[in-house]
Amino acid sequence: MTTDGTPPPPPTTTTTEAPPPPSPVPPGNEPPPEHETELPGEGGGDDGDDLSGREAKARREARNLRAQLKAEREGRDEAIAEATSRTTAELNDRISDLETQVAERDAMISAVGKFRDPRDVARYIDVTSVPAGKLDDEIAKVLAERPYLAAVNGSKALPQGQQSEPATANGADDWLRKTITGRR
Repeated sequence: MTTDGTPPPPPTTTTTEAPPPPSPVPPGNEPPPEHETELPGEGGGDDGDDLSGREAKARREARNLRAQLKAEREGRDEAIAEATSRTTAELNDRISDLETQVAERDAMISAVGKFRDPRDVARYIDVTSVPAGKLDDEIAKVLAERPYLAAVNGSKALPQGQQSEPATANGADDWLRKTITGRR
């Protein structure tokens, strides 16, 4: 024990240890290439107190940092451009899907009262390629070819099999008979 009551420090032994491995040089602080070595007038040797040597070293470090910043900006700009193009493509696909859905809904609205099931309009007409003004003409063509799709009474759409009138409404019975017998 020492005079102040604390335990004595452990005995020191001198051992020969290998010096620690050199630490890796952080990026941007690499030694300059041979063509950028210090000129004799720069004074960047061991005399770190020389003002011109410190200035030259600071200029080299600034040049290296500018090069790093430029490379990082280019990488970031490329990543932003890629993400922007990918997001734009996804949004364009989504917009196209929504436009198709809107066209189908508009066609179904036009088919209400004409088709027994207004959803059939999208099955028999490519509603995305037909202009809105010609949709009624296309519906009339489909109903002329397939009168069994027509709504009963022209205004009330009933599920198939639940018609309140006989199947002769709109000539469906005649059409079916002609189709089966092959006469027209």
